[in-house]
Amino acid sequence: MPDVPALHIVTGKGGTGKSTFSAAMAIALAKSGQRVLVVENEGRRGLEQLLNVTNLTYDEQLVTGDWTGSLRAQSIEPAPALHDYVKTFYRIPAAGSILQRSGATAFVTALAPGLRDVLITGKFCEAVWRQNTNGYAFDAIVVDAPPTGRIDKFLNVTDAIADLAPTGRVREHAERIRDVIKAPSTHVHFATLCEDLPVTETIQAIEQLRALQIPCTSVFLNRQENDIAALPDVQSVRQLLRSHSPESIDTEALAQMLCDNEELLRNAADNARTLRSRLTDTGLVIQEFPELLTATVSDLPNRLARLIDTTLLTGKTS
Repeated sequence: MPDVPALHIVTGKGGTGKSTFSAAMAIALAKSGQRVLVVENEGRRGLEQLLNVTNLTYDEQLVTGDWTGSLRAQSIEPAPALHDYVKTFYRIPAAGSILQRSGATAFVTALAPGLRDVLITGKFCEAVWRQNTNGYAFDAIVVDAPPTGRIDKFLNVTDAIADLAPTGRVREHAERIRDVIKAPSTHVHFATLCEDLPVTETIQAIEQLRALQIPCTSVFLNRQENDIAALPDVQSVRQLLRSHSPESIDTEALAQMLCDNEELLRNAADNARTLRSRLTDTGLVIQEFPELLTATVSDLPNRLARLIDTTLLTGKTS
């Protein structure tokens, strides 16, 4: 039997590139020859533009590209996931139409929000379990997960339904999902910017998931700038401007403005180094990525995929 498929869960504060890195990771793994499924939830449809596909739905869709492996994409919604669950566990053939006509899906997920997360996590965990005649159907599943602010609740499925279903099939299903999420083959990755709030939220999320014994693996540090080179002192700048500037220019004011700006940049660089050190202290693998300018949205994950070191995605650096 081949190795158990890797489950890569990508989270991050909004605006840090979480969805872009999910798409980029999926592409990078497909380029390395793996059979990959990338999924999103919450109906954002962000993967459609990033992967250049149309009408991404609950049904897995083949994504074509220049990779030696394969890539499929899917948008997981609670309604069809609930239909699948009822059909699978309760053997009701017409479950989908019954639930749709009765409005039960909206009622159940509104009544028990935790069940919504169980349905979504259960669907991508099913992709981890799925097998065919050749063994496991996929080598890797990549999940564009909710933001860091609620990633702990999203992945803590057994607590989410503890009061709703202390026993029975729903509880058993949640425990099976929990076992996948806490398995050594699962890796949670954090997209962040080197800014105070995103870094603080990232560290808080890492602490929360570690308290739940959910494996945290790496940090994607997005839009990293190189350290600035030191400018000469004010007197040197003033002399340089006097030698090469027209008399009409106030060289004193210009020199001071340049040096003040250099001080602001240097303070920002010092703060960035401090923030990066805080991330390093978490013990996670850190991959840094520069800001990239692209002509199209779909080109960005392709360019990032070329920069991702797939050998670090399991946290093993040796």
